[in-house]
Amino acid sequence: MWWMARLAVEGGVGIGGYAALAATDVTWFDGPLGWIIGGLTGPVVVRSRVITLGKESDEKPVGLAYFYDAIRTFFEGRIDRIGAARDAFWLEGDVIPTLLKRKEPSRTFGREVLAYLRGRKMSSDSRARIQAKVLTTLEDQASSEQAKVEVLVQIVHEMGAFELLVGPNTPGGTALAASGSDQQARPTEDPTKDG
Repeated sequence: MWWMARLAVEGGVGIGGYAALAATDVTWFDGPLGWIIGGLTGPVVVRSRVITLGKESDEKPVGLAYFYDAIRTFFEGRIDRIGAARDAFWLEGDVIPTLLKRKEPSRTFGREVLAYLRGRKMSSDSRARIQAKVLTTLEDQASSEQAKVEVLVQIVHEMGAFELLVGPNTPGGTALAASGSDQQARPTEDPTKDG
């Protein structure tokens, strides 16, 4: 629902820009090119700033951009909260319990994460930093298997490597399929029932 509201705001701004340009006497404005230019004009106008007050970390635009940014920030915050809740329920309810059913879950999943890192394009520093986190987690004698798997899942989630967690031909997807779970993708219903 929040995505629809956000898109409605963007669409309304584009329609406003089109309507403003349509009111002019420009003859080339009729047709697809005019619609495109009109639709792009609205967002450009509402993002305009007369001046900006405050320091870099706390800038506040003066003009239409102030209201436009406030509306967008509101919708983006709601969308982010819902996404975070979905991820939490998915990871805690499906992914982690499924990975814990594997033989030597932290070692098995840790090896898969390290293999994934070797095949992924990223800077050497990023790769080394993530590899060090994985290896430190695996070597932690004081942590339980569950704690290690939870940390590894968090690392994978932070990388955005969801394909390691779910997918028909991936280790996580194979684990989910083997467990009999019919959930092969991230949840589509909002578990928070936040409308």
